[in-house]
Amino acid sequence: MAQPWNGIERRAQNLAECCPAEARMRSILQASPAAIGLTIDRVIQSVNPAMTTLTGYSSEELIGQPARLLYPGEADHDLAGREKYARIAQGGVEVVETRWRRKDGASVHILLSSVPIDPADLSRGVSFVALDITARKQLERQRLADMEMQREVLVREVHHRIKNNLQSVAGLLRRELGGFMELAPHLDKAITQVHAIAVVHGLQSADPDEAIRLCDTVSHICTTVREQTLRPVELHIENEHSSFRPVQINRDEAVAVALILNELILNAVKHSPEPAGAPRISLAADGERAQVVIRNTQAGTGEFDLETDTGLKTGLRLVKSLLPEQGARLSFSRDAAKQLTAHLCLEFPVVQAISCKGA
Repeated sequence: MAQPWNGIERRAQNLAECCPAEARMRSILQASPAAIGLTIDRVIQSVNPAMTTLTGYSSEELIGQPARLLYPGEADHDLAGREKYARIAQGGVEVVETRWRRKDGASVHILLSSVPIDPADLSRGVSFVALDITARKQLERQRLADMEMQREVLVREVHHRIKNNLQSVAGLLRRELGGFMELAPHLDKAITQVHAIAVVHGLQSADPDEAIRLCDTVSHICTTVREQTLRPVELHIENEHSSFRPVQINRDEAVAVALILNELILNAVKHSPEPAGAPRISLAADGERAQVVIRNTQAGTGEFDLETDTGLKTGLRLVKSLLPEQGARLSFSRDAAKQLTAHLCLEFPVVQAISCKGA
């Protein structure tokens, strides 16, 4: 004969002959694969065998103990209690997802359904049914992770294809340079601009988190300008091996920043006399903010003012129109040695600390 599983069921067994319904209920409780129990004032009064299997506690270890025993922490216990009794007070059946802690310390996800014995008198107790949904939650997390991975692969592939197509466009434009000499300066600029946009998509296709690091962007644009103009460009990372901390560009501003950098570096090369030496691009960053400084010897004495648009040519007009309203400042200075210096300061929301998914 099966052993009775708690005090209430022992009484039910004694009454079985004169109360067949009680016997049937006991049979159902014993056979149920779902953990079932009764609490009064959140103290466990009775449990069925499935409850002991789920929790790892014997019925003797559970009966008389506060329900808090089953929860990994006060937060889970309090939240489940608030939600359960708020719904019960409204006359409904409360179903909540929560976590329990087994006797061996393992955490399990639980779908907990509770209903009062007498909605008008909670002192008579609340019965509950608990289902272990840990495996379901794990499958759900894995499904979401797989979907996210598929999305990342697709997005990176799209960026890769855009980069390749843009490079093809640049190649087609380069083929036309010899046929339309009067358009050569304009085609040169268009080619470097297309390459600058391709840099952004190339970086997004190469990084698992689609991060666009400012230092990588500056480096790629310097390389493109060198190849396009056949002129040297010096790139220097300030304190590269000590205090330098890279930043990433906000994706919404990445193309604008790339075009601004391309225009400033290209102008520095084109407006420097070749004997004066290569323009120097310096990059400093502290993990949250960055500054790009572009120095070159200026040919001629043309004056311009970015604020008033005085003396601005097409390139600087484009730079001014692309400059983000927040998080970016551009200024110029000139010294007695005809050195022109452009200071591009970038901060949030244009750039920010590098973040990795899942970190």
